[in-house]
Amino acid sequence: VGCDWNMYREDLYRLIPLDLRDNEILLELVFIQPSFIKELPYYYRDNKPFIKKLILDDFALSDLFRTFWGHLSFFRHLSDRLWDDEEIASLLNSTSSLEFWSDRLKNNKKLVLRALQNSSRSGNRVAFMFISTELKDDLRFMKQAVQIRASNFEFGSRRLRDNKPLLLLALEKKPHALKYASNRLKNDKEVVLKAFNKIPSSLKH
Repeated sequence: VGCDWNMYREDLYRLIPLDLRDNEILLELVFIQPSFIKELPYYYRDNKPFIKKLILDDFALSDLFRTFWGHLSFFRHLSDRLWDDEEIASLLNSTSSLEFWSDRLKNNKKLVLRALQNSSRSGNRVAFMFISTELKDDLRFMKQAVQIRASNFEFGSRRLRDNKPLLLLALEKKPHALKYASNRLKNDKEVVLKAFNKIPSSLKH
């Protein structure tokens, strides 16, 4: 019979006497199993020094925390107050965490761009599901996002997908970006030639 180790560990946690549940033990338990954080009293999930210590003590390097589900197990149980804290968002700066940021931080250009830089192509796709609509319609932000990864052009607002300079910037690295441009730009001779000229020669024949 298989063993549900998460349930087993949580049962063990509940057996620990309250007077022994100090910071040291709690830190160790969450380090071993990020999902343990949901068992902690709200005081700890809203305690900035405690959460910072988890992150800075190489917690982010643990094998479990590297996994997608390890991230979610940890992120979803922090307090709303901490997800509106720029320092915590910076320390846990990744597209996996962006879903949980406050609306204010999802509109923070510096933090969001850093998250995009730190993530994979698929991570960028996930991030744009949660980035504010204001940033998706911000030309300066989208230029930087496209410079990080040309495929990010796809996620710009309708207005910016009709912006010729932005599209030309994306086409420098990704001719496929033409697919997401406005109909007007798809019928622009300069744009079409640029996209064609950026296709690797091996694919033109």
